[in-house]
Amino acid sequence: MAMFYQTYEKKQTRDLRKRAEEASYMMNGKVPLCQVPNLMTELIRNALCYALFGTIL
Repeated sequence: MAMFYQTYEKKQTRDLRKRAEEASYMMNGKVPLCQVPNLMTELIRNALCYALFGTIL
């Protein structure tokens, strides 16, 4: 996000930025909603890799 400091200094702008940031996060405030599909894919991939590695051993 890029803007002039004078614009960011306004309370309305800061509040709007905070609302936009909070809207993109889950309830716990840690995992962005847009990353959930990517995280699930990565979790499945890791589980398959561990299963394959265990089978090889």
